[in-house]
Amino acid sequence: MRSATIMFLVVAAAFGAAVPAHAQDVGVVSYPNYGFSVTLPTPREPISLNLGRINGMVDSYKANNLVYVVFATDDIQPKDGTARQALNMMGSIMAAAASQMPDARLHSLSGSSAQGIAAVGFGARVTKTMAIKAGKSALDWAASVPAQLRSMFGDDMYQAALMVPATETGRMIFGVGIVGPSGQSAQVDSEVARVMQTLSVGGQSSPSPSAATTAPAPAPPSALSRLKKGQIELVGTVSSIDKPGKSLNMVVSQVTSYGQPTVALSPARQKRVFVKTMPADVKEGCKIVVVAADSGVGKPVTAESVRVIESGGAK
Repeated sequence: MRSATIMFLVVAAAFGAAVPAHAQDVGVVSYPNYGFSVTLPTPREPISLNLGRINGMVDSYKANNLVYVVFATDDIQPKDGTARQALNMMGSIMAAAASQMPDARLHSLSGSSAQGIAAVGFGARVTKTMAIKAGKSALDWAASVPAQLRSMFGDDMYQAALMVPATETGRMIFGVGIVGPSGQSAQVDSEVARVMQTLSVGGQSSPSPSAATTAPAPAPPSALSRLKKGQIELVGTVSSIDKPGKSLNMVVSQVTSYGQPTVALSPARQKRVFVKTMPADVKEGCKIVVVAADSGVGKPVTAESVRVIESGGAK
């Protein structure tokens, strides 16, 4: 799979020349030439972010202070492979690259389409500082990143994408991507999963016969708590406890923001949690659910509730 088109397709496609193929300016946007549709937020503004082309189509929109990208392409590697094989290979590449790119916060994402077709993708941070470290100049950054994106998000932005094969045996890939500010990575991950759940291939209400022959997609994760506005739910494993400091560290594998779909994190992320009172059954190694006020990506939270859902910690 070509890194310039698929591995970083939110950037490469969002920066690509839009090929008009869409229909009505309502919630559902249809692409009859490619055989799929997707529901996007309204109101929205079509935008053109020109930087080369891909073999397929790209549409870009501005809505909710984010940039939404819809794309279709068969520009995949290997040339004799299927779209599903290419996406599986991309997942392996992303997993291997994540530890080598800590500043990019590169991680895998998963989801499903409207028909339950398994979707795979990634999230990653993109910054001017990272580009310069990679040998690019400030002028290179300004030339490669469209002015509209720099105007909206500055020199530190975040991208996420999810993709599905048009069929399990063909080469065409359909995808959605979102670009937003770096500080809203969790929200962008949630939003790309939500939009992917509206992507309908061929207008079918159920998976195609070819897709039905494959292993069923895992059920998407769901929240374990009833959240209020401004709250976030974290699910993960306790890695350490600081009783005097009334805090714990947890490895978060699942996150849900109020009003947003649940997102499974791969790789999981560390989070520090402050508690008013440490529950007696919370031990290192046990799995817990934390509900807290959403303090933002990478910042500690103060728990409003902590409960154990799987034991296994030290006795």
